[in-house]
Amino acid sequence: MTEESPTQQQQRQSVETVAVIGASGHLGASVVRALLGSGMAVRAVDRAWRSTMENLDIDRATADVTQPATLASVLDDVDAVINLAAVISVSGNLGGLVESVNIDGATNVATACLERNLPLVHCSSVHAFNLAAVGPDGVLDETSPLVGDEGAAYDVSKRAGANAILDLVNDDGLDAVVLHPTGLMGPYDAEPSLAGRSLLAIARGRLLPAGPGGFDFADTRDVADSLVAALQRGRTGQRYLLGGRWHSTAELNRLSALAADVRPPLATLPLPVAAALAPLAEMMFRAVGAKPIFSRESVATLRHGPKVDSSKAERELGHTVRPVEQTLSDTYDWFREVGLLD
Repeated sequence: MTEESPTQQQQRQSVETVAVIGASGHLGASVVRALLGSGMAVRAVDRAWRSTMENLDIDRATADVTQPATLASVLDDVDAVINLAAVISVSGNLGGLVESVNIDGATNVATACLERNLPLVHCSSVHAFNLAAVGPDGVLDETSPLVGDEGAAYDVSKRAGANAILDLVNDDGLDAVVLHPTGLMGPYDAEPSLAGRSLLAIARGRLLPAGPGGFDFADTRDVADSLVAALQRGRTGQRYLLGGRWHSTAELNRLSALAADVRPPLATLPLPVAAALAPLAEMMFRAVGAKPIFSRESVATLRHGPKVDSSKAERELGHTVRPVEQTLSDTYDWFREVGLLD
């Protein structure tokens, strides 16, 4: 991979204003706060705005990453870009939306940065890697194989989007770093996310968990700190895995119930049974117009979820991970504060 030039190093060190694309999403809310806490000015860019952006000293701007022309003005007068724009799906390509945002959108942002000589930190996902090839007994790192075209639509899109950016690094001299966070939990989850909906279901006694199986989860605030660190310390053309800690589904549900002060779910489903029931669950979610928290893709993720080695990010970006108990407690406190648990 291409290493940054002295000019690029100097440019990174002089960053004062950062455009955060996808700023009002779950991770974006923490990234914006981390940047402000570091003394940087923020231009928060998104298609729509959530309550998590209220009362923050930011410059708001509207753009759509699938429409390159809308990026032109929002990237004026900034020193760097963090791209968080993504469509997360456990239900396929969503009529092409996943591919449009996660591949074409990522390429559009990177191209706009290249044209303006702006350093870019791009947020991909752990799902860009072939989790099934590593398996639940393996350890994932940056040298692990990427997912193939047979993977789920979201996984393939995150691989393709990251690869498109790294191609621009190698072929055209783009100054970019690609980060691959693991599963995310934490406060400021306004939509809420898949993990947030699962946590709310546990608090309401509605979740029938699948087990065994599990996944690696990190706090959005820890991932946000490492995204900000990558602006100045990330090496051009490098990938960094931002992991947390691996927990079995049963253990995470127990800890979540403890944080929510409710009785843990008593019933569990073996993964083969969960896989057999997943198509029916998908139909039920569609019937009521709700986003699924239980699908064939989510079951496969739990089946194959490996441990994540974040030692590269720890060495080079100072990546740290807080206890999951703190993450869960803070998340439920935030849910209560904004009325999502009323």
